[in-house]
Amino acid sequence: AGTFLGAEPLDTSVFSESWEVLRKRLDGVPRERPIMTFCTGGIRCVKTNAFLEQELGFTNTFRLRDGIHGYLRHVRDTPGVASKWEGDNFVFYEHDDAAPSDDEEVL
Repeated sequence: AGTFLGAEPLDTSVFSESWEVLRKRLDGVPRERPIMTFCTGGIRCVKTNAFLEQELGFTNTFRLRDGIHGYLRHVRDTPGVASKWEGDNFVFYEHDDAAPSDDEEVL
């Protein structure tokens, strides 16, 4: 597994555990505080940010567009851009136009 430097992992086993962890972890945090989310492909971040905004009232949420997979593809395809990703990213399928980068392992 991997992460970005400074990220705060939720330490959950399955996605459905995220909601309770987020409720507890963000209790008392000012609702205007910026929150950036990331996930493998981007879909879970859309759901997470909707939860943060609609259920918890946060007003300043952001997500990594196209997820870690898209970010690593961008780094791979853009000369001079250094990756801020540390570790591996596991992908569960392989698209013809999105071959895994050196930081990804297809399962």
